[in-house]
Amino acid sequence: MLPFERTYAHAGIMNNHGNERAHMGRAHLIRPSMHAGPHHFMHEIQADANMGMRSLESNARRGPFSNMEGSYRTMARSAKVVYKVRNKVIQITVQRGVHRTELDVLIGKLGAHRMSTSDTEIYIIANRKKTKLGLLSRISLGDLRRTIQKNLVKFRTVGIALHDRKPGALHRQHRPNYEYTARY
Repeated sequence: MLPFERTYAHAGIMNNHGNERAHMGRAHLIRPSMHAGPHHFMHEIQADANMGMRSLESNARRGPFSNMEGSYRTMARSAKVVYKVRNKVIQITVQRGVHRTELDVLIGKLGAHRMSTSDTEIYIIANRKKTKLGLLSRISLGDLRRTIQKNLVKFRTVGIALHDRKPGALHRQHRPNYEYTARY
């Protein structure tokens, strides 16, 4: 008999020995069993075994814009693409495994934004390195798409930052729609 009990958050699959559940998953709460004596060290430890991992996950800022400060507003999101506005800068995060139609919508939205405003500088952020691509009105959206796909092979996320002199189409809240799909 162990001197401590484990309370499991995830019970596993049934085993072949009757109706007993197999003990699988993380141990969340560790406390002394009733067989432990009154002076056992486990009486002082009652805590969550995964507390360190939870604090690490909750406090860690991930992604290409993790070093940016200030509040942000999520304008739209799909499964692997998130559009945010922070300090009047549009921040688009694209994750690995993005579907082709999501990239079509992204390129279409960038094309609509390009028509609604001028003097938009575009930056791509991969592996925490920010690279200026130039003005959105002067770059090829097909080349931008290939650059995003090439960087997603190497890195888990790629960020696109749009710096506008005056607000454009992407500064308004929008939802993914087939109107934005690119046909280039």
